[in-house]
Amino acid sequence: MRLSPDVPPETSAAAIAAHAYGGVLRFRDLCPAYQAEKNTPLARAFLKGIRAAGGTPGFLLKTGASDMNIVGPVWGCPILAYGPGDSSQDHTPNEHIVIEEYLRAIEVLEHALRRLEVGG
Repeated sequence: MRLSPDVPPETSAAAIAAHAYGGVLRFRDLCPAYQAEKNTPLARAFLKGIRAAGGTPGFLLKTGASDMNIVGPVWGCPILAYGPGDSSQDHTPNEHIVIEEYLRAIEVLEHALRRLEVGG
């Protein structure tokens, strides 16, 4: 389930369980949504990489289906998700990738990693 960072998973689980109509629902591995900082060297490197590849950068709040929810709070380091495609189609039968977007994403990643390598 995608949750906003301000909704504890226990709250959502309790709301869903209230509609079990006599049944029993069990929830495992409840994980709160994680939202990383936007103003980090990592984020700035990606913003510059997107611009360098001819794109227009922006931020999208997409929670719930990411390993970042698990490792972000534990690692305590800058983290982000980036990639080509329409994220509204992730994990659906319509998910696909446009090769030009994929190649541009490689260019962005390469640019961002080089900026991080030299410190900025």
